[in-house]
Amino acid sequence: MPTNSRSLRSCTDARSTTCSTTPIDRRKETLEEAGLLLRVTPECVRVLCVKGKLPAIQVGKQWRVDKKGLMQMIGGESA
Repeated sequence: MPTNSRSLRSCTDARSTTCSTTPIDRRKETLEEAGLLLRVTPECVRVLCVKGKLPAIQVGKQWRVDKKGLMQMIGGESA
């Protein structure tokens, strides 16, 4: 049991970077960031998300676009 509490404590430590880094395939982008990558307006990205053409989740009134799906779209692969 002490091992778990130690790892939990080190994970929340402000100096620890192992828990705060996010792999690129799990990162979420805002509509604005996705629009810059796709070279379209944030509204166009929102429409793609609503239609299910771009993997995304809605958090309240904001959208978060899946980075992996975005990269697949840029690369011409199906998401």
